[in-house]
Amino acid sequence: MTPQELLKQGLDGFGIEADEEQLAGLWTIAERLIEKNRVMNLTAITEPAEVVEKHLLDSASLLGEGLIGPQMRVIDVGCGAGFPGLPLAVLRPESFFVLLDATRKKLHHIDEVAGELRLFNLETIHARAEELGANPSFREQYDVATARAVAALPKLCELCLPFVRVGGMFLAMKGAGAADEVKDAANAIQTLGGELEEIKQIAIKGSDLTHCIIVIRKKSRTPQKYPRIGAQMAKNPL
Repeated sequence: MTPQELLKQGLDGFGIEADEEQLAGLWTIAERLIEKNRVMNLTAITEPAEVVEKHLLDSASLLGEGLIGPQMRVIDVGCGAGFPGLPLAVLRPESFFVLLDATRKKLHHIDEVAGELRLFNLETIHARAEELGANPSFREQYDVATARAVAALPKLCELCLPFVRVGGMFLAMKGAGAADEVKDAANAIQTLGGELEEIKQIAIKGSDLTHCIIVIRKKSRTPQKYPRIGAQMAKNPL
């Protein structure tokens, strides 16, 4: 099976109907990532099939589970080289995506790809999440915040839940140990105004890879003192 066939099969497995332009856009994301990684360290995943599985389809699983609908405002916290936000912007053109990261070179790569694909529903922001989450222009302004495994779940909750409006969701993309992380994060989730809704087990059709999506619903406003600065989070995790 070619990587392109794997991509199509994986999307079909999630029930995602992608047209030819969207499939071409996703493949462009993969190609540009592999090309750029030859001169800049963006990812340890460089084989085309792995890029499809671990970046494109992993990202698309959020749509396959119906978690990101039309007309949503989504912030991808710690987006790295653009995942999950960049593929989601291709597949969900009627929603708006903010990709946040503290590493400017990665955002520059995303901007180049987004420009090539003419993605007008995507914006990159160079900032630290703990600083931007305290900014009234961004605080509790999003229907969904999402993050892949950039930190332990208690810290991720403190970084991400301040961005989510009451009634919205924080979607944490994690590996097989998600249930244990949820136990460790129980106090953080409650303190920050969230409530565990579900842990979704995700399988990718045509692949042996699995992961989890932790769905946390925002039930009340996050207390104003959160998020704290990074040193305080590290010293006294919630």
